Amino acid sequence: MTQIADTISRAAQAVEEFRGDYEELAAIMRASWVDGAGAPYLYTAELLADWMRYPGAEQAPTPAIYANGGLVAFAAGLPRQVEVAGTTRHILVSTFLTVAPAQKAAGYGIVVWSELMRRAAAAGYDGVVNYCADGEAMHRMIETGCRLLDLPLVRVKSFSYVVGRVAAGRGDGGGAPGRPSARQLADAAAAERGGGDPAARLWRVWSDAEAEWQLSRVGSVAVTYGGAVLTGSVVTVADQARTRYLVVDDVLWRSVDDRMRRRLLDVLLAQAAADGASYAVLPVMSYADVRPFLAVGMVPSPHTMHTYLTLWSDPKAVRPVERYYLDVI
Repeated sequence: MTQIADTISRAAQAVEEFRGDYEELAAIMRASWVDGAGAPYLYTAELLADWMRYPGAEQAPTPAIYANGGLVAFAAGLPRQVEVAGTTRHILVSTFLTVAPAQKAAGYGIVVWSELMRRAAAAGYDGVVNYCADGEAMHRMIETGCRLLDLPLVRVKSFSYVVGRVAAGRGDGGGAPGRPSARQLADAAAAERGGGDPAARLWRVWSDAEAEWQLSRVGSVAVTYGGAVLTGSVVTVADQARTRYLVVDDVLWRSVDDRMRRRLLDVLLAQAAADGASYAVLPVMSYADVRPFLAVGMVPSPHTMHTYLTLWSDPKAVRPVERYYLDVI
């Protein structure tokens, strides 16, 4: 452990901030992630630049390592506001950790990730969320890295997905449901946050600017009615067929009955089908009723993800939660 810590400390001297070369980053991500357990997104410069235009992202840390003038390692922290134990915290979601294929044995991954954690604390963020697939290398690295850096670490939620085909003829874009405004999305999330023990939930809090980004990002689809809001984005995955997926993000529909929930879902799926989506995927976070998704033929996936929260501003406030509402990046 001490030897690994010394290696991280020495290598960290080579870390700088990302220079903004999204074409290069996208190419490295596509080459590096091609051997993963499942097909990753087809990362493009446009998609990455869109994610990095999230409000506040321009000030967040993006540690990178360059060698011989080229990018070889990268990590990003994307800002989010979340309620933890009844208090709104300013955190980062750790994401896009990437090492060029030729340098994967050099240990650069844990170096840029460790620098992301260090820089997040130094910049005054309250904490960092890390996602990892069960049993994969990232899972072990997070637990090992937090022990080496003496960081508080709590697994706040483990979750899986439901997936299914998007039928092109399902639903239609007419009728009562419409497209939400940023304020409607923020209000819907706030309305569903209340009730129960605050310590039993981790909940995203929206500003108008953040909600506007959510509704204007690349591939955005969204629908609203009666205070309920569904959102998602249509993305391309890096399989041979370049399959298009609907990734469902916000399921805020406690204010409407089962019939309207099905109607809203039908409209969202129709929007996604019109944008070329063949499949839909939803992370099951236990904050929303997912039965309508099962009713249209989506089925549970065996894929398990873990959510870890490091909250150095108030580590005793963190514990596993029942209701979890935050995007998975």
